[in-house]
Amino acid sequence: MERPLKILLTNFRLAERTGSECVTVDLARGLQGRGHAVAVYTPEIGSVGERLQAELGIPVVAKPEEAPWVPDVIHGQHLLPTTLALLAFPAVPVVYYCHGYGPLEERPPVHSHVRRWLAPSPRFRDWFAKDFGIAPEQFVLAPNFVDAEKFQPPGDREPGRRRALLYHTNLRRGPEVEILQQGCREAGWSFEAVGAAFGGVTDAPERLLPQYELVFTSGRSALEALACGCRVVIVGEGRLSPVLTPETFDAALAVNFASVPEHGELYEAAVVGALQAVASAEPEGANTGLTGRVCHEHSLNVALDRLETLYREVVAEPLPASDPGRDQEALHAALKTAAAALAENRRETARLKAGWEETKRKREVVVRELRELKLKLNCSISVPVEGRMSFLRWIRSTIERRSKHHPR
Repeated sequence: MERPLKILLTNFRLAERTGSECVTVDLARGLQGRGHAVAVYTPEIGSVGERLQAELGIPVVAKPEEAPWVPDVIHGQHLLPTTLALLAFPAVPVVYYCHGYGPLEERPPVHSHVRRWLAPSPRFRDWFAKDFGIAPEQFVLAPNFVDAEKFQPPGDREPGRRRALLYHTNLRRGPEVEILQQGCREAGWSFEAVGAAFGGVTDAPERLLPQYELVFTSGRSALEALACGCRVVIVGEGRLSPVLTPETFDAALAVNFASVPEHGELYEAAVVGALQAVASAEPEGANTGLTGRVCHEHSLNVALDRLETLYREVVAEPLPASDPGRDQEALHAALKTAAAALAENRRETARLKAGWEETKRKREVVVRELRELKLKLNCSISVPVEGRMSFLRWIRSTIERRSKHHPR
């Protein structure tokens, strides 16, 4: 039997139940269950990190050098914590998992000790090669996964209940959400939304999702919904996919269940089509095959098998001789990313501060006008009827003036 490994996972934070944080928790729990020693380094330890420590006893540290041992391998996620971890342990190989294109923190570190770059869809391969000079043979396709022991179809869900859920951590309130809500309502479906923009996230999606027939979502959440036997529509900014079927699953998997123009339709037409497709589907129709496929091919256990093999490969390989020029460029890129993120945070802080000052100013105006109203009201008690009418006209003009300047 091969010896257990000491594995250090990194993530930019463990504060909320979002994509990479859920991946980190599932991997830490799964690897520990297979006998490996696991620790997590994150600069921001929040409620998710605290629960990981309290419930599973997995060390979660705010500095990489606080790990309880020198790791055999670093499983890096996010540029800055990964870079800090490889600087803290310069003789340890790194595998880096990139979860997305857009955010600055997802950019891959091009350091000689990063032995493999993992990503959930083939689209990343060209980006890695073109923008970062990463050789295609060092790219590893690592599709997203779901804990199939936790996410399961219910045994007693009634078909035809017509319940729809928007399950999304990144989508914001706007016309798209209103179209979803209105389309469901006009078709006689109930509609609910769960996510940071809709009143919070759920700590138990495995209990929430089986209650719905149709789920609008994207990314890893699509696998969770499919594992629970839901029919799934990939939702994004401006477009929806048709309801996922065995025929369209591979194309959706290839883009990590993202909403892309070539797979989507405009909202108005797509919502109606999706609801009609689900309403007319047989209770034991095509989605049964998708649920079984997800649970067998994209389960946490399959992902752990893949990662264990990869970890042992890079641990067995000799670390290459340092390439000072390339490593210096990698550190420079990480610092530039940190500076850009800091500048963005400062701009956002300035914007929020300006908004707060404007809110304070408006509040002071309202308080002053309320005081004037109270004073005039007190004075009007002893004033003849004609004076009271004048006072009421003043109140009316004040309300009209405020409505004009501050419309709803």
